[in-house]
Amino acid sequence: MNKDLLAGLVSKARKGDRKALEGIFTICRNPVYFLALKTVKNPDDALDIVQDTFMAVFQNIGHG
Repeated sequence: MNKDLLAGLVSKARKGDRKALEGIFTICRNPVYFLALKTVKNPDDALDIVQDTFMAVFQNIGHG
């Protein structure tokens, strides 16, 4: 994962750039999924965690 790219996307997303939100999701969805899967050991639950995680990120990214 390119941390500089991610930091730039977060900065843009905080300013309302919707394409930046898509980029954050694209870069982070697999690592979040596999961490969740490793933790809960259930693919459906891991997908729910990914959904909940990104909902929280997208709702709160402008508040940071």
